[in-house]
Amino acid sequence: MAADAGPGGARALVADLRRATKQLTTAPWSGISLTSDARGRRRKLALQQSRYLLFYEVDELAEELWALRVWHMSRGERPKL
Repeated sequence: MAADAGPGGARALVADLRRATKQLTTAPWSGISLTSDARGRRRKLALQQSRYLLFYEVDELAEELWALRVWHMSRGERPKL
């Protein structure tokens, strides 16, 4: 976890999450699709500075975005969502 990396790791994660929030507010489809369907509602976005992945789902009708999981890249395979 970011806390295990000390205050610098936690600050990097917070900064990345702030950037991701701004990005996804205007471009919710900018993450990489995790599904093979045409809608691609489940997506992931790399948080480069902190080395985490943000897994999320877009609900276009409700105009909502749901964060499903924050996952460190060193953990390997993606989590079950």
